[in-house]
Amino acid sequence: MPRKPKVGLDYFPLDVDFESDPKIRKLSMSFGSEAILIYIEFLCIIYKAGYYVESDLDMLAEDIWYRLNFKVAKLELDTVKGILELMVDMNMIDIFNLHQNNVITSKAIQKQFYAITFRRKKVDRPYWLLTESDEEAINIYAGKNTINVDKNDNEINVDINNISADINTIDDDNNVVSADKGTQSKSKRKQKEDREDKYDKRNVPFHLHYYTQCLIHDRIINVYDLNLFKYNELFEEAASVYDFELVQRVFRYTRDYVRKHKSDIFDIYDFFKKAFNKNLEVMEHYDERLANWPQMFEEMMKEFEKKKMEKTNEVDDEW
Repeated sequence: MPRKPKVGLDYFPLDVDFESDPKIRKLSMSFGSEAILIYIEFLCIIYKAGYYVESDLDMLAEDIWYRLNFKVAKLELDTVKGILELMVDMNMIDIFNLHQNNVITSKAIQKQFYAITFRRKKVDRPYWLLTESDEEAINIYAGKNTINVDKNDNEINVDINNISADINTIDDDNNVVSADKGTQSKSKRKQKEDREDKYDKRNVPFHLHYYTQCLIHDRIINVYDLNLFKYNELFEEAASVYDFELVQRVFRYTRDYVRKHKSDIFDIYDFFKKAFNKNLEVMEHYDERLANWPQMFEEMMKEFEKKKMEKTNEVDDEW
């Protein structure tokens, strides 16, 4: 008798810097540190069932509250509901499935689920949000650097995004050229690389975000970067939380800084993500603070004059 296919997960990865995500920061700023614990419990409930649970927000909030009520002192049910409602507003919970089907899921949840289970046998997936291009992108990201060994021929085939390398190459006249001879000039190699970059950029099996394309164009990253998918998610999440002009301004500032210091940065993606998110946090409401600066300065001066007068009066009283 065939075994019933496994549905849920026994574990799921959690980035060590997940708290720097703009959406997670917004949850924390709105509801405090309890939001982090509730968010993790939310993921545990979802992934234990698979990639969705059939529930409305009230039922899910009660489930989370019951699980955590004895661990977190004075945890209010309304707090849990408020956090879940904010997650809906930020598209961390898919609003269509919630209202139409009473189902809790999201595209981000399904991407993580698919990245873990893409080698499982395919089954029907109700309420599935990912497109074929989304799945193909995850296949490339999760299945890269695979090594296949043929036991009969003892031959090892390494597939890294279908890029192959050969010590001997063929020139434009179909002549074999040894790599150590270096017959190609730097300018010709540069032109060839440019042609390959343009070709491969068009044939990336998923959509490249505009800002990701900018980083490729500025040669901060290249089209073969294994973090392309993560750059896309970073920019999409920022655009869903922050104002367009703010994201654009912060992107340009961060890009320019990374471009100047690229040779000193060990992990470009990790540095860019942390700097980008930190700059968003610092620059948010900057224009409002700048507009209120004259009033704030006037109040500061009044306070300064007041303290100065008090100090003068104290000296007069002593005399």
